[in-house]
Amino acid sequence: MWHSLVLQYDGGLIVAMGVRGAAGIILCLGAWTSNVAWGAANADLNLSAQMVAGCAFNAPTYVMNFGNLNPSSAVNVTVDTTIQIICTSGVTYTLSNIAGTRTMAGYGTALGDNLNYSIAPYATTGIGTGAYTNLVLRGTVLSTQYHWSVGRLPGPYQETITINVTP
Repeated sequence: MWHSLVLQYDGGLIVAMGVRGAAGIILCLGAWTSNVAWGAANADLNLSAQMVAGCAFNAPTYVMNFGNLNPSSAVNVTVDTTIQIICTSGVTYTLSNIAGTRTMAGYGTALGDNLNYSIAPYATTGIGTGAYTNLVLRGTVLSTQYHWSVGRLPGPYQETITINVTP
């Protein structure tokens, strides 16, 4: 018995007519698959990333310790503290400005007493290099703040200042 066989491939029609029996179908299918060409194919892979500007300190806390202030002394006490910042290369950064006269509050036996000090001006902007940059903060307590004649109460005086750096 003769049969007509219709095969569909990728939206087009391939028609095999006059095929007889299973052997004819296999021959027809063999011819059909041998005419299909599978070649190399290419595809693009697009990659992307966004580098953000950033800055950081090398330590979460820095200390500026004026030490023990002797009221019999007539000298100003000046200390330096070095902080380190790192910023993305080429990025302009800004540090918060904490320069000027400030006040440490007295604690313990000196509760309610205050001790004034100053932080010298420093550069508040710069260009990131991708490496740590040293910034020296200089603080001074004038002898007139702790001399006998002032009558400061003994005990600890403290203040915490938050320094920010932003790209």
